[in-house]
Amino acid sequence: MLAGGLADGSGGADLRTSSGGPRARQVLDERYAAGELSTQEYEERRAVLARGEDGS
Repeated sequence: MLAGGLADGSGGADLRTSSGGPRARQVLDERYAAGELSTQEYEERRAVLARGEDGS
């Protein structure tokens, strides 16, 4: 079941909501620290979250 949730890279959760911003960043940081994301993937996703947090 866990592997299925990770197949699409979302971990089974929709973290794109504005109310989930800080939590989304925390999950991103945890996944990067665990080696689940490359540096490039991490930086790209961090940039997307930053754009969403400032309302752009």
